[in-house]
Parts: sequence; structure tokens; C-alpha cells
Amino acid sequence: MSAVAAPADDVGMSMEAEEAELREIASRFKLTVEIITPATARAWLDTGGLQRPKKSAHLKDLADVMTARLWKLNGESIVFDDQGCLIDGQHRLEACVKSGVTIASVVVRGVPRDCFWSIDQSSRRTAGDVAGATGEKSHNAFA
Repeated sequence: MSAVAAPADDVGMSMEAEEAELREIASRFKLTVEIITPATARAWLDTGGLQRPKKSAHLKDLADVMTARLWKLNGESIVFDDQGCLIDGQHRLEACVKSGVTIASVVVRGVPRDCFWSIDQSSRRTAGDVAGATGEKSHNAFA
């Protein structure tokens, strides 16, 4: 599911008009790679964005990875909406605060607020998925 989709009421829109609209929406996005201190993470968490309930086990896992200095800059982003509110990255930022470790992340700003519903709709990558992607023949045993 795309984070940038044409409005549902524009079903009859021409391909050219749809592409122009998508370009205009995309032009509002600002992408950077930033160094995020625990203090910055706390400030970003306090922006008042839409957030799902915290998952304490997931938060602990992320904080443990950060504390062990195993966190990787992998392209996954922290996302702010077009009003400056955090809409994706809550657990990563909470883990940064909890661990006291400075991290780096891609940061995306300017995403339309109504895109919140479309974030993280994919299935979670399992150990079996990772093993299969690296060529492990019995990857389903990891799942």
C-alpha cells in the first residue's frame, strides 16, 4: 500500500493528471538522514502525532539492540506529517530515549496526515523471511 495515493474520488482522473498530482504531493516531502540524540527523540515524541499503543516487548527489543550498539542505519524512516507531528517511528524513538544511545535514521517530513492509516500495513519480516532471502534452504524452519 502506497503512502502517497491519488484521492479516491478522482477515479475518472487522467493518467497525466494523476501523475501531476502525485508529483505535487511528493514535492512537499523533505527527506534527510539525521543524528538523533535521546533528547531529540524525546522532543519528537512530544510533537503530539497520531500513534498506536506502545508495545512494551517491541520497545524493549529495540532498546536492547541500541544498547548493544547493534542498531543499523537501514533506510527505515521516522515520519512527520505536514503539521510537524510524528506519525511513524514511535518505538524507535522511545528505544533511543530508553537506551540513552544516539542513533542515525532517515527522517521524512511533510507527509499528508491522512496517510497515517497506510503506514506499517505490511506483514512483519520473520527470521524465516530473512533466512530465505539469504538462500537458506530450510528457511521455513525459522518462521
